[in-house]
Amino acid sequence: MPGSRFFSMPSSRLAWWSVGFAVTFLVLMALNLGWVMHLPEREGAWARVGVLAFGFTILGLAIAAFATGMIALVVKKERSWMIWALPILVGCYMTFMLLGELLVTH
Repeated sequence: MPGSRFFSMPSSRLAWWSVGFAVTFLVLMALNLGWVMHLPEREGAWARVGVLAFGFTILGLAIAAFATGMIALVVKKERSWMIWALPILVGCYMTFMLLGELLVTH
């Protein structure tokens, strides 16, 4: 579809920030699952504090990606596929993960 804004790259700086937050979230989430979550088993009490701080950093990135993505969609009228595919899905994923943690008893 020629001329479609959906298949184009993001046009605003805010949209690029949103994509950057989302990509950083994905990289840190992969690092978290592959390496960081196994630290408390080997390192002791201070490693647990580091894992907790790392988790809050990942949560902050997800919130930042979602918030800047929504602002880019609503205020800046951004319609790029990158905004729909990365920041919005990251925000939805984190929302469902938080709801699962809060609503389901362990």
